[in-house]
Amino acid sequence: MRLGDRDRGLYAKYRVTKTDFTSVDPNADYVVLRVDNDIHAQEAVEAYAQSVKESNPALAEDMLAKVALHRRRKTGVDQFDLGGVRG
Repeated sequence: MRLGDRDRGLYAKYRVTKTDFTSVDPNADYVVLRVDNDIHAQEAVEAYAQSVKESNPALAEDMLAKVALHRRRKTGVDQFDLGGVRG
């Protein structure tokens, strides 16, 4: 019996490459999240954005905007709130 994604836990599903095709650290460990339709991935991205907002406010703002875009597409409601990320 083949297990579905929700039953398998964490496993190697994706192969990560850089967009400029430079090498990727072979010892690196990546986690890929699908932000467009997974509420838990969206919450994880929001938590990461809050974690980096002081050291990298541009990244935090971009990540929150990405989540807001997908929520707006799904709900029609604009929920983008930086909470003072760049302020």
